[in-house]
Amino acid sequence: MTKTLTLSAILAAFALAAAGNVALAQTDKKDSMTKKEIATKRSDNREEWEKQFKATDKNGDGALTMDELKNSKYFGQIKQHFGAIDANHDGKVTIAEHDAWHSAQVQARKSTKAAAGGTK
Repeated sequence: MTKTLTLSAILAAFALAAAGNVALAQTDKKDSMTKKEIATKRSDNREEWEKQFKATDKNGDGALTMDELKNSKYFGQIKQHFGAIDANHDGKVTIAEHDAWHSAQVQARKSTKAAAGGTK
């Protein structure tokens, strides 16, 4: 009985150690991605993002309203910043409005980092 418990404990320890190594490997991979790799991954997801946008656009007008976004598990960023993204304040967010807002956010972050003396 003692040998069985000891063997079980050893196997459990190995399983936990292996799971930890997998988690570390995944974290290391993400942390080691270059900015170019991250940008490529995001651009690879653009087609899927646009498909989800169109699927969420229930009336097919090319824009998302808050009502259309309510039941969507996607577009948390648009939900959170809807008022800022909706540039013409018509109660709808188009892909173009989202892209313009997103570009402005990226540029603002770059400007902030440059002003602070950072290069990342």
